[in-house]
Amino acid sequence: MKIHVRWLDRDHRVILQTFDPDWSWADFAEASRLEAKMMDTVDHQVDVVADGRSVQLPGRALSVMPEIRNSSATLNHPNGGNYILVGINRVVQTFVEVYTSVFKQHGTKVLFANTFEEAYEVLGLSPEDIEEPYE
Repeated sequence: MKIHVRWLDRDHRVILQTFDPDWSWADFAEASRLEAKMMDTVDHQVDVVADGRSVQLPGRALSVMPEIRNSSATLNHPNGGNYILVGINRVVQTFVEVYTSVFKQHGTKVLFANTFEEAYEVLGLSPEDIEEPYE
């Protein structure tokens, strides 16, 4: 799988998502299934922080929007919280903005951050909360 997921914090409230350069929509669906399994292990909200600094969109982006809506653990799991994209480029941001305007119920859960520090601040994480620092 070319999208990697792991717990970011000691309390298992945040999942970190990182992308290999050649990730696919199938990888996104598989990562979402793994995230759902991780969310099944806790009884509280789980947010996802996605490292978007080097993310490029695979083909068929517009046509897979319904699949994203149906498979995203962050947006569909009872414990799913916010999905914070860190450092994305303008193309990815435009895609996400189109997605959230089409699927308005998900739009309030998708956030943007320029840096990991900004994402951690939004989530109320302090350095001692982070299991393995990631930058």
